[in-house]
Amino acid sequence: MATEKETARNAVVCDRVWQRVAPELNPYPEARAAQTEERREKPGGAVEVQLAAFIEDALWQQGLYLTYVRRGPTTEARRRMQKLAGMCQERARRLMAVYFVRTGQAYCPKAGREKPQRDLSWRQALRLLCQEAESCARRCGCASHSVEDEGIQAIFDQLSRDWRRQAETVLMLLGQSLSQ
Repeated sequence: MATEKETARNAVVCDRVWQRVAPELNPYPEARAAQTEERREKPGGAVEVQLAAFIEDALWQQGLYLTYVRRGPTTEARRRMQKLAGMCQERARRLMAVYFVRTGQAYCPKAGREKPQRDLSWRQALRLLCQEAESCARRCGCASHSVEDEGIQAIFDQLSRDWRRQAETVLMLLGQSLSQ
């Protein structure tokens, strides 16, 4: 009996990793079906979990932008990094407001959150930021299609567009860096 519970729990954990890395794939359909059933029992719970994940992503990205803003090779690159950090902060605030409207509770960022990497080169940091922004954009697009609330769909669609613009800006900075 304990082995069955442990196996089911492992499948749920693995499925959550897959949802974060490649949300369009579903290698653990039983685990996802069980999670969907749990969410039906707790109305709105999945949206709050998604909001919390997006808040944490925005805050993590903001930290990485602020870490590397001084390492920019040009004044223009540093200015853009500062602007991107501000956009991440504003995105996190907006998401926290939505979280409050949905739950009636203020969102507290996790204290044990992973610290942004400080030992990356300028190009490696830009590469990581571009990949993170694209990943968040994809996950927001998937989240938008998975909720029935039209207001939340609109918010997730806007977030997806915002993160795609962010990825394009970072990609432009990376292209400039590679041409130097």
